[in-house]
Amino acid sequence: MVRYTGLESAIGLYEETTYAPNSGTPIEYPDFTGGMESLDASKEVLSPEFLTSQGKRLGDINVLSESASGGVSITPRWNGKAWWMFLSHLCGEYSTKTAGTGSAFIHTMQMGEAINQAVAPETYSVGAVVDRGRTTGAVRYRGLKPTSCELSFAYNQAITMATDFVGAGASPASALTASQASANPLMVSPSTASGAFLSWGGSTYSCESASIKFERPRVAVKDIASTEPTAQQLDGMAMVSGSFETFALDDSASAFDAFTVAYRAQSGNALVIYVNGNDGSNATKLTITVPKAVITSNPQPHVDGSSVQKVSIDWEGYIDAGVTDYLANIALENSNDLAKGFRA
Repeated sequence: MVRYTGLESAIGLYEETTYAPNSGTPIEYPDFTGGMESLDASKEVLSPEFLTSQGKRLGDINVLSESASGGVSITPRWNGKAWWMFLSHLCGEYSTKTAGTGSAFIHTMQMGEAINQAVAPETYSVGAVVDRGRTTGAVRYRGLKPTSCELSFAYNQAITMATDFVGAGASPASALTASQASANPLMVSPSTASGAFLSWGGSTYSCESASIKFERPRVAVKDIASTEPTAQQLDGMAMVSGSFETFALDDSASAFDAFTVAYRAQSGNALVIYVNGNDGSNATKLTITVPKAVITSNPQPHVDGSSVQKVSIDWEGYIDAGVTDYLANIALENSNDLAKGFRA
């Protein structure tokens, strides 16, 4: 009997055009790393305790409904499709495509806009086939909808995206044969094409690390006639939040720097994250703009010896009603001539 190892594990990701079908062809096979996925399906089991016997009776066990949940962490690539699909389903809208520089295209979408719940992608879902170590088969997770996506940036590291899902259930699938498209480099920081990485209130700051998290809560739609959720309904406000670490600067006429002044006033400032690169054919860029970011905790630096002082900024995005009716604008410039950023 063959024993499992982690070698040659694979994951295939795709969009489902109806909710939770038992089929689907992956659009991408992100590189598998240890701990990258925690997808699981659980059964609700009724096992009643009746006082007419000394213990619970086997004949009274009833296997009832099923649901799926868990996370997937990937290292996005400049012409990758899966990470953009995750964001699209979280935003509740497909990106629009316009001409970029040279033969590149710019794909744009907003987080926090009003969602039309009667059209795709809200009526669609995400499917994942996970082959854990070249077994004789794989597991298909169906009806997945993202509830959060967090992008993390660190100096001399590849960018990572951690996404949490809720879903309908799981079923057996055929083993995967993974493949990776050419001319699809990793998104890293810094890159040889890097310019400014972060600006706050119109001024740029040096950062060694940063993160941004997009969230939309969901609740399963349950029907007594179905053993699986029939949909994953929006269930609360959208949120965009994050943090970054920078150097403490003498940038004002008082002991309060620009971040402390903004925190004490609870004023909204434009936060922009820029990631630059090149996919071999075109210059590439990811630009995330939060028009009104509010600092949520006092960013006052403290002395910790003779070393340079740093300050951590925690923030949350707000809608500026009537001006920018969204929390964040996400623009990706790459070589993908795809209408939705990940499929035609």
